[in-house]
Amino acid sequence: MAGNISADYLFHFTKRFENLLSILKEGFFPNYCLENWLALDEKLPHIGIPMVCFCDIPEKFMEPHKNKYGPYGIAMEKSWGIERRITPITYAHKDSFNYNALQTIWKTYKENEECIKRNDFIGEEDFMGMKAKSYRYGTANHFEEAFHSLLLLFKPYFGEDFSGKDVCFYDEREWRFYPFRVIPPYLSEGDYYANDEGKLVIHSTVWETYVNNLKTLYRLDFPLSAVKGIYVQNNEEKEKLINEFGNSLFIKVRNDEVYDTTSDAIKN
Repeated sequence: MAGNISADYLFHFTKRFENLLSILKEGFFPNYCLENWLALDEKLPHIGIPMVCFCDIPEKFMEPHKNKYGPYGIAMEKSWGIERRITPITYAHKDSFNYNALQTIWKTYKENEECIKRNDFIGEEDFMGMKAKSYRYGTANHFEEAFHSLLLLFKPYFGEDFSGKDVCFYDEREWRFYPFRVIPPYLSEGDYYANDEGKLVIHSTVWETYVNNLKTLYRLDFPLSAVKGIYVQNNEEKEKLINEFGNSLFIKVRNDEVYDTTSDAIKN
């Protein structure tokens, strides 16, 4: 399955050792990560997509990715990722046929939405003294779920990142876990604000309402046997992991000192 271009495993990187430790203890949790979509859709310049991100980059080419997303990493079996519906995303530009086709599908649905919803209509019911239409969970719901699942697995091929640099997102070779039937399917730019460091973060009320829901319903767990390698920064952190999890993990330190505690080392 692996080759010269693809890595043997899926890698996830984070900026803090505490985050890595939390993943190993509790699993991955989706979060609404802000994406810059200006290169694809001027009406959706920034959207928060619920996801857990991985990359499929051979280790020898990984340093720029670690510099951007953090030096602490975990390598996961690809078979585990595929079983959990983690998938390579689609990179596109706004004039690409696949993205144009997606827009056409949505436009056609919106033009026929009332007709579609008539098939789902049950009747009217009283709600707090007011008449309200009642619908079964039918075609319209399934269409919107499927559309958002496709849409939010797209990413611009090239665009501006949040540091203002023009980057080729395609180089990230991203695989993404997107939780199906999540509500809301994405957040708008208005759900975020710039903190003291200038970083866009989710408003606290939105966090309490939606992010906690993600953590409760969509935790992405794994057996330690699916972990094929760990990246840390120093020997002290390495010792903490060994004390916590025993000698079952292959742990690599940034200075290339290695505790090879298994016969299955990271290989790319």
